[in-house]
Amino acid sequence: MICALSAALCLSSCSNDKKIITAFDGGNFSAAENLCLPRIEKNDPKCLYLMGRMSLDGDNGIKDLSKAAKFLKQSADLNHRHAQLLYGIYAYRG
Repeated sequence: MICALSAALCLSSCSNDKKIITAFDGGNFSAAENLCLPRIEKNDPKCLYLMGRMSLDGDNGIKDLSKAAKFLKQSADLNHRHAQLLYGIYAYRG
């Protein structure tokens, strides 16, 4: 599991949208998810990464490793560096 400190350090690279960051930082994960959904449809690597993180950590209700892997891989394929690292760790650990 990734420590909370690394989550805080990576958050600044998740999105340029301050509303998403504010919602995430405030623990309003459903709002962050709702704000990211339209961007995911447009393959925004930052929101894909954030959704992957929330699915991996269970922030949006329940841990969903297959959903997390899907989002992180898609973000990693779009050259999001933090997603590449996290997906690599996830793939290595299984």
